[in-house]
Amino acid sequence: GYDESVYTDTSIEKLGIHRTRWREQAAEDENSEIGDFQLLSNEEKEWILSEFNQTQTDYPKENTVQQLVMEQADRTPERTAVVCGHEMLTYRELNERSNQIARLLLKKGVQPETIVGIMADRSPEMIAGMIGILKTGAAYLPIDPDYPEERLKYLVKDSGTKLLLTQEHLIEKVLFTDTMGISVIALDDDRIAKAEKTNVTVRNKPSDLAYVIYTSGSTGQPKGVLVEHKSLMNLCHWYVNFHEIRASDRITNYLKYSFDASITEIFPCLIKGAELHVLRGDIRLDMGKLNEYMNENGITVATLPYKVGEQFMQQDNHSLRMLISGGEQLNMQTDTEYQLVNAYGPTENTCVTTSYFADRKGHNIPIGKPIANTEIYIVNQNNRLCPVGVVGELCVSGDGVARGYLNNPELTAEKFVPNPFVSGERMYRTGDLARWLPDGTIEFAGRIDHQIKLRGYRIELGEIESHLLEHPGVKEAAVIAREDSGLSLCGYLVCEKRVTPAEVRAFLEKRMPDYMIPAYFVQLDKLPLTSNDKVDRKALPAPERGALSEVQYEAPKNYIEETIVLIWEELLGVKPIGISDNFFDIGGNSLKVMSALTSINKQMNTNLSVHNAFENPTVKQLANAILSTGTESEIDIQDYVEEEV
Repeated sequence: GYDESVYTDTSIEKLGIHRTRWREQAAEDENSEIGDFQLLSNEEKEWILSEFNQTQTDYPKENTVQQLVMEQADRTPERTAVVCGHEMLTYRELNERSNQIARLLLKKGVQPETIVGIMADRSPEMIAGMIGILKTGAAYLPIDPDYPEERLKYLVKDSGTKLLLTQEHLIEKVLFTDTMGISVIALDDDRIAKAEKTNVTVRNKPSDLAYVIYTSGSTGQPKGVLVEHKSLMNLCHWYVNFHEIRASDRITNYLKYSFDASITEIFPCLIKGAELHVLRGDIRLDMGKLNEYMNENGITVATLPYKVGEQFMQQDNHSLRMLISGGEQLNMQTDTEYQLVNAYGPTENTCVTTSYFADRKGHNIPIGKPIANTEIYIVNQNNRLCPVGVVGELCVSGDGVARGYLNNPELTAEKFVPNPFVSGERMYRTGDLARWLPDGTIEFAGRIDHQIKLRGYRIELGEIESHLLEHPGVKEAAVIAREDSGLSLCGYLVCEKRVTPAEVRAFLEKRMPDYMIPAYFVQLDKLPLTSNDKVDRKALPAPERGALSEVQYEAPKNYIEETIVLIWEELLGVKPIGISDNFFDIGGNSLKVMSALTSINKQMNTNLSVHNAFENPTVKQLANAILSTGTESEIDIQDYVEEEV
């Protein structure tokens, strides 16, 4: 017998055939490795290669997104293009502003294959700057202004950019460029405001570079991914058709510009003449405000990281027709009136590789089928195709595959390999594990290596370990993501002398973005090793209180403090938490703040905002803030007063 909830008669029959083929090949050559055996029949192989990968579609390969945005401005000049707070640009104004930016850049000698950096706050100016760079024929490099100076220096130096677009109030963050021969131009520079507004038309070839986005690197430094115009055009053409984007849509830009998935929010919207709403920080970090904004502004399409998306689905939204999330293992906990889409894709394959219309509640929703002009191969370690239902490495080929890594030919050759199934094409090895389901959809199954995805970002744990080893007091280091701590990063250190979590955190803050800094630091006498003398990551202990904070433990004194402590302990996965512990020093981050506030507001009938949480980061401070608001129920206040007395 077999589990009918897992297997069908057909799949059991195929398992029997595969077993027979394995035994036959083993008998023919007893010295062969198991991975060399071909379990698939020619018919099954052809089915996977042809039927599952029937994605060939025509698209305007010779066109560019900047050309399409310009044409849209000609058609609907007075339609609203970009909204951000109280700022707004029509399509005419967006087009003219990007023309002015392009003209100044062209005077600086910018041309195709030039890389121009852009670092700006979330604003219509940022959107105009990106389009302005593209109009010169050059490629843009988005840089997060929140990055620490050391990372900013590395991105600018490694990319070879000689021009950096920014804003006047951010120039102080890049004063180091004075000694690097880099010109810094403010988007609010008078020279841009005085430039001609007429259209700039520098034509690009499909193979020209469109943008460079840096992702985490296992060697200790981020790596730049090079994406060409044909790949960007293929993505946008597929996205508009698959999601039925129309001019009447109002679409949010929630994601940071340095995160490649933001491209799917911005360009498909603008080439269709829809209205782009660039969301600012206070709205992005508060589920209540985010939902209120969407309802009040009639937002119809939104993209959210999967952890944010799972929280958002608890809200009562009546404006959306589609919510797109990018979670390999997305959980759909509630039924929604809007369509939920699960999208998957590494930066190296232009944002999106597969997509799936979620049609049921449950865990580990499939990541879907390959998008237009994309082929998926799931292979074993010997590059043999895996049968349906068998887990292997997900590899991708087609028009979305990036050119490679900037200034890193060795890694490019390792990851971007000749396609063994189609002569003359390249294939990108993702390092992700997945399996085909019988209907041709794909289910995600984890990673081969030590790369993880956290808060929407792919992170190489080796990069964090390399920076930890730069600390003068650290001899050995290992970093893992712990599920028992709410999928939080935990660093394990062998040190020359005692160092505090705060000291290590401060050291890393100067070198890496906040999402890469471990929430916990555990000091060990030695790292546990396997029989092969490698770090035994499964044997690394769970973090205790000393890994979180040097603050002396204080127990909760009343009902409100007890409630907050219980919520924090469940969310952060660590006990005990004291009333003087700082949420952000004991594993909390901006996403977990939203989860904590949702639970606190629900259990205590309060209406706390993210601002309240940032202003009152300890249990004691937050409890006092709740008491001062007067929004909790009478029984809550009575309990508080009685225990205080």
